[in-house]
Amino acid sequence: MLLLFLCLIANKTNAQDYCNTPRFDTTDVFKRAELRDTLLVYGHNRDWQGKMDTLQLKLYYPDNKKDDFSQRPLIVMVHGGGFVRGSLKSSKKREMYFAQKGFVVASIDYRLGWEQDCVPGNDTSLGYAMYRGVQDLNAAIRYLVHHAATYKIDTKRILLNGESAGALASLADVFVSQTEFNKEIPKISDKLGDLDNATNSLTDKFTVRAVISKSGGVFDTSYIDPKQVIPVLMIHGTDDHVVPYESGNAYNCNYYVPLQGSSVIKTRLQNLDGCYELDFQEGGGHGNVYNGEDSFVTARESHFYKRVLCKECRQIVYQNDTLIQNKKLSGVIASSSQQNIVSSDLIANVFPNPSPGEFKLVLHGNNDAPVEIEVMDIYGRKIFTATGSDQQLYTFGKDFATGMYFLRITQGSNIKIIKVIKQ
Repeated sequence: MLLLFLCLIANKTNAQDYCNTPRFDTTDVFKRAELRDTLLVYGHNRDWQGKMDTLQLKLYYPDNKKDDFSQRPLIVMVHGGGFVRGSLKSSKKREMYFAQKGFVVASIDYRLGWEQDCVPGNDTSLGYAMYRGVQDLNAAIRYLVHHAATYKIDTKRILLNGESAGALASLADVFVSQTEFNKEIPKISDKLGDLDNATNSLTDKFTVRAVISKSGGVFDTSYIDPKQVIPVLMIHGTDDHVVPYESGNAYNCNYYVPLQGSSVIKTRLQNLDGCYELDFQEGGGHGNVYNGEDSFVTARESHFYKRVLCKECRQIVYQNDTLIQNKKLSGVIASSSQQNIVSSDLIANVFPNPSPGEFKLVLHGNNDAPVEIEVMDIYGRKIFTATGSDQQLYTFGKDFATGMYFLRITQGSNIKIIKVIKQ
């Protein structure tokens, strides 16, 4: 009876969901040789000087034939560069990193260029560049949604990841409406067209579920209303003179657009009981905070996306990579129309699985209750036990015989059972 019960749970766990799987966090579930990439044209539009620009995106994804998931979450990467430089080639390592975790990842180009003289009369030029960036970002997502079946994209799980200028465009995309853009920059839609009807003629609808902002900000956090609240991860240096950590003008120029940075966004989301993480670095400048593919930030991004997919709402603050706040909220962070997401207070990643040697287990739980770990063979006999806490690495299985086992993890009232295979 125990074996039947465990098998039924294991079969349910192996069904496609985005939480009870080692995918979508820090575990590589695909080798780089199993990834595919393709360069695609998603639209055309005139740049700031009136010249026609061809807009492309580079797509990275696990080989469809080697991936048993019928749909995968989509991450859209929006590069930085002050709206004057950068390209879809800016961060190939990061795209590959997330594709190896099981995501479909798109790195997009968008129109660049604006008058950079800090003099009266150019006060809207940067705002125009932001607007064009949002138009192109929307067009790129519409293109990907339109071709979702080809690349096995789950159109209900679209995630943004922007840095600097890309963060400005990403945050504006989810928090600043057409009406609000027109308020900040009068008649901009008359000159450049609407936010949702530019760069290509596709009309596919979509909703962004979460956004990562590195050194980003918004015009005014009052534009973030309760109906727009989605999970946000913010990474910022407190001494950023390009995009202020608190409030100020872009590039510290009184004639450029006013911006409110990560600290103010965090306060707004906190007041709205929103889900967020703020990782700030005291004295950090612009574009040089927590750098490196395998850095603290990459791990925080991975854990953030996993929490979003698992509908786990938290308010987290790190200062100089030291945790100073981790509050779990009871609110649901995804719309009721989303299906096949398992809500859980306990996220367990086992890798590799199957394994020819030992297994590694990483837990992300509620941070207060102790963790009990048990491994049972197919006859229900306990062959391994351990106790500890979450955010801890456990290893087991080095001396296990070849076969199937069941890992049972208990933390408070949360119980998770995972099937593991020793090769």
